[in-house]
Amino acid sequence: MPLSPTLTELTDPTRSGDDTAPDRDVPSLPSDLGTRLVLSPRPGVAASDGAWWPRTLDLLVEVPLLDAAVHELTRARIARLSYERSTWEAAPRKVRTPLGITHLGWFDNSRRPHHVLLSMSSYVRLVLTLIPPDLDEDSARGMLDSAGAGADAELLRSEARGAGDRWADDGGTKQAAHRRR
Repeated sequence: MPLSPTLTELTDPTRSGDDTAPDRDVPSLPSDLGTRLVLSPRPGVAASDGAWWPRTLDLLVEVPLLDAAVHELTRARIARLSYERSTWEAAPRKVRTPLGITHLGWFDNSRRPHHVLLSMSSYVRLVLTLIPPDLDEDSARGMLDSAGAGADAELLRSEARGAGDRWADDGGTKQAAHRRR
């Protein structure tokens, strides 16, 4: 068995308790965890590193699910999650997950109230855009798909800027910018 469990192992109902689960009161994990989370293939390039569609606004329920889903994609667990307090229901400073303990921190007034900041055990930081839990499934899936496509589009756009090209919404082409001088 690998050092850290996979999503399949965490959601297996026949799995016996072992030392990876610090508390047996952690809710059972649904099998569609990964379908509610999209991560950019290159974190840190855009303002957001992905999108997350939680089921509720209760962090005691959502953090264990998010930790398992993020772990499946990154092989790292969430060490700390920071959030805008007004967006979520009241939560304690720590939440037990199937992978360990996640510390919670909050902001009273954030510039990005619809984002959560994840500090991973691998020392990577991720910013996830929240999709409202009460949004209908078709709209939420569309937003998840757009977030995945948007991350790739932003990456291509930043690479083009790095090569010295200018985009039309940045003032036109290189030639148009040259004529203005």
